[in-house]
Amino acid sequence: MSRIRVGSGGMFGYSFAQAVAASKRGDELVLAEGVYTLGESIELRDLRLTGTGDPSRTVIDSRVDVTGRAVLTNLTIRAAAFNNALKVMPGCRVEMRGVMLIGDPAEKYPALYVDAGEVILAGCRMVQGPTWVSSVFTADSRLVAQSSELGWLELTGTRAEFHGCAVATVQVLKRSAVRSTGWLICTPAPGKRLLAVGGESVVQIDGLALRGAADPLEISCEESLLGIGAVDLDEGQRPYILRKGAGRVQVPDGVFEVVDEDEQKEAAPPALLMELHWSVSDAHRFTDVILPRAASGATITMDAGEYFLDGLKEETACFDCTLVGVSPERTVIHGTLTPNGSGELRLRDLTVRTATGRNCVVAKSGSVALSNVVLEQLGEPMSYPALSATDVVVTMEDSRVAAAPGSTIEGIVELCGTARLEASRSDLGWFYANDQSVLVADDCSAYGLFLSGSPTIRSTGVFAIRGNTCQTRGLVLNPGTRASFEKIQIGGGAHEGYAEDAVLEVRELRHGEGGSFSLCVAGENTLSVPGEPWYVIETARAGASTGEQREPEAAPGPDDRAADEAPRADEEAPESGVDDPMAEIMLLTGLEGVKEQIASFLNVVKFNELRRRQGLKTSGTTMHSLFLGNPGTGKTTVARLLGKALYQAGAVAKDVFVEVGRRDLVSENIGGSAIRTGKVLERARGGVLFIDEAYSLYQKEHNQFAQEAVDTILSFMENERDEIVVIFAGYDEPMQDFLRMNPGLASRVPNTFTFEDYTPDEIATIGVEALHGDDYRIADEDLYRRIASQQYERSISGGNGRWVRNFNEALIMKTAERVLREAEQGRVDGADPGLITTDDLYELAGGDEDQRQDAVNTLLSQLDDLVGLAPVKAWVHELIDEARANKLLAEQGLAVEHPTYHMVFAGRPGTGKTTVASIIAQLFHNLGLLERPTVHEVDRSDLVGAYFGHTEEKTTRAVDNAMGGVLFIDEAYQLYGASENDFGRMAIETLITRLENDRDKFVVIFAGYTKEMERFLDANEGLRSRVPRMIEFPDYSPDEIGDMVVARLSRSWTIDRAAVHDIAARSYAGLPAQDRSNGRWARTFADAVVTRHKRWIVKNQPTGEAVLAIDTEMVRSLAQEMGADPR
Repeated sequence: MSRIRVGSGGMFGYSFAQAVAASKRGDELVLAEGVYTLGESIELRDLRLTGTGDPSRTVIDSRVDVTGRAVLTNLTIRAAAFNNALKVMPGCRVEMRGVMLIGDPAEKYPALYVDAGEVILAGCRMVQGPTWVSSVFTADSRLVAQSSELGWLELTGTRAEFHGCAVATVQVLKRSAVRSTGWLICTPAPGKRLLAVGGESVVQIDGLALRGAADPLEISCEESLLGIGAVDLDEGQRPYILRKGAGRVQVPDGVFEVVDEDEQKEAAPPALLMELHWSVSDAHRFTDVILPRAASGATITMDAGEYFLDGLKEETACFDCTLVGVSPERTVIHGTLTPNGSGELRLRDLTVRTATGRNCVVAKSGSVALSNVVLEQLGEPMSYPALSATDVVVTMEDSRVAAAPGSTIEGIVELCGTARLEASRSDLGWFYANDQSVLVADDCSAYGLFLSGSPTIRSTGVFAIRGNTCQTRGLVLNPGTRASFEKIQIGGGAHEGYAEDAVLEVRELRHGEGGSFSLCVAGENTLSVPGEPWYVIETARAGASTGEQREPEAAPGPDDRAADEAPRADEEAPESGVDDPMAEIMLLTGLEGVKEQIASFLNVVKFNELRRRQGLKTSGTTMHSLFLGNPGTGKTTVARLLGKALYQAGAVAKDVFVEVGRRDLVSENIGGSAIRTGKVLERARGGVLFIDEAYSLYQKEHNQFAQEAVDTILSFMENERDEIVVIFAGYDEPMQDFLRMNPGLASRVPNTFTFEDYTPDEIATIGVEALHGDDYRIADEDLYRRIASQQYERSISGGNGRWVRNFNEALIMKTAERVLREAEQGRVDGADPGLITTDDLYELAGGDEDQRQDAVNTLLSQLDDLVGLAPVKAWVHELIDEARANKLLAEQGLAVEHPTYHMVFAGRPGTGKTTVASIIAQLFHNLGLLERPTVHEVDRSDLVGAYFGHTEEKTTRAVDNAMGGVLFIDEAYQLYGASENDFGRMAIETLITRLENDRDKFVVIFAGYTKEMERFLDANEGLRSRVPRMIEFPDYSPDEIGDMVVARLSRSWTIDRAAVHDIAARSYAGLPAQDRSNGRWARTFADAVVTRHKRWIVKNQPTGEAVLAIDTEMVRSLAQEMGADPR
């Protein structure tokens, strides 16, 4: 057997075609990362294919036909449209390990087709759309799968074995035999049965875990035998089995509703109602309780609570009805809503909430009316509009699109075609109008208004353009657009807009103190705008100015880097007065590595230009670049200055800098992305194109429109390489996914600039310079630097320049509150609006050192006042002393490695572990070790998922939610299951990584029984070293239980303290050991006493002090009734 190395394009060893031609039976072809295509199909006969590196980056783009025996390892096979990814011929066998099969994008053919062959899978994944089958096995086939995601399976006359696998839907037909060991995780697509068994087949499943939103969950069994051992359901799921003919079902009692179809009589369809109520108890049953009963135009009322459109996809979640909640704060509906055909979707008094990558409301027909509605998108921003309207009429009244001032890709309203939005008293978030759309607004607001095509805005009343924190212009009018405003309201500070070949009328500008609006204009505009403080700034291409002219602003200096850097929509920057852009770069705070890279880069550019002027050949340096780094690290500022430097060096023909994001490049229409992207490239021709958040162009699925934009850019970069410099910017890791969108992309962008996060000292310097630039004086600059650097170091959000901007804004707010308070008190001399005092700094920091120490001492006193727990109290005191010492050493500049405070609380339930965890969180916060004094409590169900990848997702979410405070994992030992396939082990692995990498950002407390926690710590060799602290919580004694009962009752009631203490202590002592639940028993007993006394009050109607007096004999009687012996 020979090993033949294969490289994409023949760069390493053979090309794929050469290797296949040269191979012999039994040979192994070792594939380097790359994309391999060899006609419509590749025939494998007795060969092994092994990918190296990332399997998702080793891709075969042809159908693979197995005509003998084959072994595939660590690679991806991707089907072309209307084709399979892998086909196994009769009598042939394929074994796959770590292989992903991506199915037909047209969803006509399955990814895997097996014709009387044999398939062995381990750790594999089938990727196919949810509406089509991913694998088909014909008669006499065999399947053995372990730890694999199989999608939708169709088995005909097939023998199959599953071991710890996940499926979407399984069809078992014509005398097939299926055996599943471990848990078979089933997540059916909406509208699909999770299991269909027929044709005298036999299916035996040891454990079936049902997941997903499909409701109701349905299994059919016709003329077959179905056996299910254990069943794991999500809360609220209602599985049932349809049995027909000689079907026999063996399932756990009380789990499934078994319906015999042969005995059912056809029921009359339910009467359609014009008014019906959707109860919160049926929150997950819209498709079977509400939808079948709602007539066209019906009104559906809802209670306070959370509702779910289970079983509906975006394109089928269609409505012709009115949904009415209680209020946006109390009624939330999860899912995407769409008008049904020509119907009207009316929403009132509720919130529509969706997850990452989903719209809230989509309207392409009919009409939409929103009244007192909030549209909210959760998760990572992904440029999907919250409200998307095309060729329809939408009305908004007293409604709001939830948006953030620091991100232009969440909270979006988008109008396309001839859509018309009539809005009153509503917040439009980030508003985009395209084509011939129209906005008619009355007393509305938005973070930004962006118009492209030939849309129109007509605004009456006041339109508030709210300030944002991402350097994005609040008003952008591209060629052919028209806007008319009766009044525009802005806050204080500088605001900016842009108009090119547009019509703009603004009758009045209202502004906060110091507020101004600068309109950058290009081309021929028709403007009717107010005078100062509304300014019109002409770019180099503009004609005569209109209104007040001011000098162009200088290029950003060091202070500007503290601002957000989201892209200005459709921006083409005017020239600025920068004489030496490289000197400006060198003046920026931090970024030493980037400065060195930029200097070297420009030296090569200048050297080539010098050779060119002397008539010598040049090396043809490619200047396309990647700017990698976290938000707020100066990428936009450096890119602008680099563009100036390239222009001055003669490397680019024009001083043009065009900054765009995904929205400026990607259309939702076929062919539209190429057109939109082409226009952007033409505007940037001769200069620099800066694509911010370029990673947003990549999505795992349904990304053809963005792919079209990327391919257009790549083609332009290749064909017009001397006409443009393209800079792609974004986070490091997501940008790697972006680079894989086209095999030629990485090679055409050879220059990578890595923008380091700022150090705490650099953050403090940026903050000081920003305040000085805004005419503030700092009473104690050293104190500012210490507080800013300490808070940034323990910050969970990072944010770099964005963080310091938010920090300064919060500080200025404290200053403003103090100055206004002093002015109201008549202290005019002391009310200096330009001075930031030490009191302002300490107020922002949560108090000075003495105040924080007082808070620590108060918390320690609360700890000491708890009943019992003597060893725990001593341990916490020692822990706090150690933390104080570490903090003191760090403040004195002594090198102290970030200590690890993760810990184990061992002991039985009810011993005060949660209470002590809360006190520790507050202590660490006041000591400056944690950003927040919070405790996020979880257990196994919050961390462990139902399918591959789900556990990592849930665990990561729990850690992120706890970041900055304490994560309390109750009964943590349950994460370590006996089976190697238990997903709890993945939760532990995920936790271990975060325990180490974020040990200075949060504290994890693992809680549980002592012996079980010892075994838990031994479950993974990395746990004990990362969780070095353990404290035993002892059981409470009967006397301590008596003290707890007395303390709880005496807060509000009058009792015989000694007698009640004696009853409680004796009762607890008389309980069997297994019933002694420590503090929980004390709480339960005290609550029962209060409940019994309240009944006595209602029955006897006492007055005066007798109302609060609890009878001792009643307490004694209650103890006896509860099974305790108080004697």
